[in-house]
Amino acid sequence: APVLNLFEKMASGFEHAPITQVISVLTLVLSILFGSHQESAVQRVNTSSLDLERLCFHGEIWRLFTSHIIFPRNAEVFVGLILLYVCRQFERQMGSRKFAGFLFLSMCFSILSLVAVTVTAATFGLNFVPSSGPYFLIFSLLSLFYYHIPKIPTSSSPYYSLLGLVFSEKTLIYILSAQLLFSEGFASFLPSIIGMVAGYLYDVDWFNIQSFRLPQRLVRFCAAIGSFFSSVNTTNASLTAPRGAGRSTQATNRRPQSSQFDSNASSATNLMGNSSIRHRPPQSSVSSISTPLPPDEESISMLMGMGFDRDSVVRALLMTGNNVEAAANQLLH
Repeated sequence: APVLNLFEKMASGFEHAPITQVISVLTLVLSILFGSHQESAVQRVNTSSLDLERLCFHGEIWRLFTSHIIFPRNAEVFVGLILLYVCRQFERQMGSRKFAGFLFLSMCFSILSLVAVTVTAATFGLNFVPSSGPYFLIFSLLSLFYYHIPKIPTSSSPYYSLLGLVFSEKTLIYILSAQLLFSEGFASFLPSIIGMVAGYLYDVDWFNIQSFRLPQRLVRFCAAIGSFFSSVNTTNASLTAPRGAGRSTQATNRRPQSSQFDSNASSATNLMGNSSIRHRPPQSSVSSISTPLPPDEESISMLMGMGFDRDSVVRALLMTGNNVEAAANQLLH
């Protein structure tokens, strides 16, 4: 049941991020089939890792792919999928075709780097086998997350200070990242660092790599797969919904949105300091609400730092009553 729930979440929460959705589903399914149910660490290494001996002398070229997609343990699968879900916003900002190019370049950089390190270790008589899993993608995206996602202090997620250290809503993401970073010691630390370097090189546009794109057909194929998962999730939800739920939902949609208006009016009241609006009927309050205050430049700059253009940021702030957190959620979704 937990696996099915996680699968349904991945099918419904990746709107406009089909590449990330396909990678997440592949990681989940292949890790369950070939990683999580292995009995020992030796069997896990032999199944999916970048084993240089098997790669070179047994011709198992497929290890170049499986070592970058299959996690060996359930805990790593869970943490890795959470981080991929958080970072799906970058595909929405880049566009799927540019994001596919970023994914391809990061994977190539990771493969070349890990093969070079493994070969170097073998020349000194060391048998180094890096941990398998999409470390390259997760940590290259976390590099972008660090540089481009600002810390947004709000009433619901303020800053916290402990022993001189300031914590924000991004702190939990960094804690999960650290858990994945050190999950298997140096074997997981190295591919994670390589992913960070790949993300940094892409961010600084090293050798103009941000202009690289993969064919549009590949993006359409991934989008079709994502649509299939979403349709499966919708079908399951309709089959498991209680009888009459559809009629009640339609009736609710036909009702006037008075409760939603009252909530928005209450939020506007708190922002503008006019408590009398809250007790007036919705019809009269429509004419009494004044034009919302223009967004301040600090909020605009903070959201533009996430990669959005100024017009979209100003429009989102006006629609959300200058609520930075709500505006950020609207821009990302």
